Amino acid sequence: MHRLATAVVLVAMAGAASGALASDRALLIGIDSYADARLNVKQGTPAVNDVAAIRSLLRGKLGFAASDIRVLTNEAATGAAIRDGLASWLVAGSKPGDKVYLYFAGNGYFTPDTRGTQADGLAEGLVPYDAKMSEDGGKLAISGLVLGDEISVALKKLTGRHVTLVFDAGFSGRVTRIATNDQQNVLFRAPPVAAASRAIVVEAKVAQQKQEGAFLHDFPAGLDLAVWEAVSASQTAMLDPLRPGYGGIFTSLYLEALRDGKADANHNGQISNPELLAYLTDGSKAYCSSRADVCQMGLTPRLEPPSAFGHQAYVEAKTTVDSHKLSLDTVKDYLTEGNKTDVVLTQTPPSPLHVGDKDIRFHIASKHDGYLVLLDLSDDGQLTQLFPNQFSRRKNADGEVRANAELMVPDDYYGLRFNATSATSGEIIAIVARHKVDWQRAVGTRAIEVIPRQEAVTTFLPQIAAALGNPVADANPNDNTTATDWSVATLRYEIKPR
Repeated sequence: MHRLATAVVLVAMAGAASGALASDRALLIGIDSYADARLNVKQGTPAVNDVAAIRSLLRGKLGFAASDIRVLTNEAATGAAIRDGLASWLVAGSKPGDKVYLYFAGNGYFTPDTRGTQADGLAEGLVPYDAKMSEDGGKLAISGLVLGDEISVALKKLTGRHVTLVFDAGFSGRVTRIATNDQQNVLFRAPPVAAASRAIVVEAKVAQQKQEGAFLHDFPAGLDLAVWEAVSASQTAMLDPLRPGYGGIFTSLYLEALRDGKADANHNGQISNPELLAYLTDGSKAYCSSRADVCQMGLTPRLEPPSAFGHQAYVEAKTTVDSHKLSLDTVKDYLTEGNKTDVVLTQTPPSPLHVGDKDIRFHIASKHDGYLVLLDLSDDGQLTQLFPNQFSRRKNADGEVRANAELMVPDDYYGLRFNATSATSGEIIAIVARHKVDWQRAVGTRAIEVIPRQEAVTTFLPQIAAALGNPVADANPNDNTTATDWSVATLRYEIKPR
């Protein structure tokens, strides 16, 4: 059999606790009270609370010094102050190799795109303290936004830094499936004006916004960059007055994940970005399920760009990462555990095998329709993609798995056999996505051969994780944007000498 192989080493990322340098920089922005009182949160100080909690996280686990952090809240968070914070504090105040962190909690909104850079004709942005709001015929307009394009310009000047951006805000306003909205204002991070609600089935621009996806689109090369958004387009970031510390749902989950270590699914002292996204997604989904009355369009966090899926959000200082060998434990940092009950993976003949055994096959059964990627990770750290492969492609097989119908790899149709040619051991990893995800760049042209470790770490596994982590925006405006459902199963194998 082709030698079974896999292992993964994560590239150290923005959250690595490595002791802050003097020019690390963090800019934390939280706005509850606006110059125009109509934009205010009606109860408490959730954004100010969130900024304080994020500052504690940076000072603690993420290794920032007090002098590294600039805080702008309420009247201090004007458009000019935010722009100055981007330019003079984050860009001019840091150098390559430094950590740069931007956090925003408050209202986000949109305005007509005057630069021609947005497919939907709308430019999204942060609502600063001194933003101007007007209503004309029931239509809400906000001027003075700090636009996403301005943040993208700043990113292009941060080459070589380790950059994390976190936005606990939505940028589509309040979107519902009906033309009116009488829900409690306090539950939303969006302009709390009754006439501002947008009906996705009436306003064509809402559906276009939904399809466009993320707040930021233009990601320069040369950055170790992670951009976190609380929700996807057409969704509204939410608050929960009943949760301790009263703040954003997203920020609360983000703090639990990193501060309390709850996102470390495989308990290896490292929280990868895919693990963090999985925790945020599951928590948001659970909350939204419990508040279906106000959460009409769902809560689906986002992580961009795809390269971010190859990095870690946090590494314990005591943790050492083997940069020369992949392992199942570190592969799980990319893929997370998934729902093992949905996929069953078996082998015939079963292990242990012996050198010379022939016609080894793997059987995949899923409770749901889906699409399969089958990997082999040997104990000595070699990763191989077993399916799809060059033989299955010739037969136009895309790895589709039918619910409750077993898929066999390989089968007679491909004209391929797996034989045991040398003594080895490892794990077979079956990934089944419920949606036809866009991972073909990573797996579509792959032959059955060992993937070089560096390629596996920097390209192959991050692309698979990014495809699994990207939200699914259904073309039907009425359908919620959701996280991709997927499952992973592993199977131990061993080949002994004859």
